[in-house]
Amino acid sequence: MIDRLPVAERFTHFFDKTGELRQLDYLLVSTSLAAQSGATPILIRKGLSTKATQVTEPRFPGVTAKNEASDHCPFGIDVTL
Repeated sequence: MIDRLPVAERFTHFFDKTGELRQLDYLLVSTSLAAQSGATPILIRKGLSTKATQVTEPRFPGVTAKNEASDHCPFGIDVTL
């Protein structure tokens, strides 16, 4: 379902040593449920290091280049059954 986001937004992980953004985390939804839902995934990048300069949203208090909450971005989607 992350393919519903613009290509530049399809990352869930920041690799500090190379500065790469990658999709390492997945949300698995059945084909029929995905077809019924027009929802777009919500990614939370507030915990990524400020070294991830591609991220423009504000970080959680205390998150810096040396102190990050996580190198992975939690994400989810609202689905109505």
